[in-house]
This record gives sequence, C-alpha cells and structure tokens, in this order.
Amino acid sequence: MGRTLRQSRTWRLGAMAVAYVVLASVLTHLPLGHRTARLVGLIDKPLHFALYAGMVVLFLAAFGRSRRAIVVAVGIAVAMASLDEVLQSTVPSRTVDWRDWIAGVAGAVLVGAVALLLPAPRPIRTGADETAA
Repeated sequence: MGRTLRQSRTWRLGAMAVAYVVLASVLTHLPLGHRTARLVGLIDKPLHFALYAGMVVLFLAAFGRSRRAIVVAVGIAVAMASLDEVLQSTVPSRTVDWRDWIAGVAGAVLVGAVALLLPAPRPIRTGADETAA
C-alpha cells in the first residue's frame, strides 16, 4: 500500500512539474503590450530566477533528491531557459536577453546546489509500514 501511495504521489508531482514547464513556456512567449513590457522589465530578472528555481524544486519533489535526479532537474531547467531565450526572438515585443538566461540558470543551479548540500530526507514511516515489518 505504501508503495502505491508513493507512486501516486510521484505521478501527481511529476504531472505538476510538466504542467509547470508547459505553463512557463506559454507565459514567457506571450506578446507583451507596451505597459506590460515596462512592468515586466522592472521584475524580469527575479521572475526568471524564481521560474527556473521553482522548476527544479518541482522536479526534485517528484523524482527525489539523488545526485542523478538533481543533475537531470537542473539540466532540464537550464535547457528550458536556453530554449526560452532563443524562441523569444520569434515573438513580437519579446527580445533575447542573455541576462534573463543567466538569472534562470542561477536559480536552477542554486536550488540544485542546495539540494546537494542538504542531508538526504529520511523516509516517512506510516503505521502500515510498521505492522508489515
């Protein structure tokens, strides 16, 4: 039973992570009006940092914090940040900005580094686990 619950949790979190990537891709490619572009320009770098840091957090929540999972999660976020900047050149009112890419990569790498430095989480024991043992 515990394994089924864990698998269900992994699928739900994995689906959330994928939905997050899709939503981020859509939102970062919408054309901006003049006023919106000015507003976004004020908070652009922190948004990129948070967007890709959040992406790594969701992937790690879904797939664990093994060294391999961390490298894959950071790699996916960096690839998405790169693709985001390249594809924005095709959207009216959007521009490629290497500083946006740096902010996104910094967010992803920082979360990955923190995940590597934190001690591994202990498995959660439930009453069902103890009666089975």
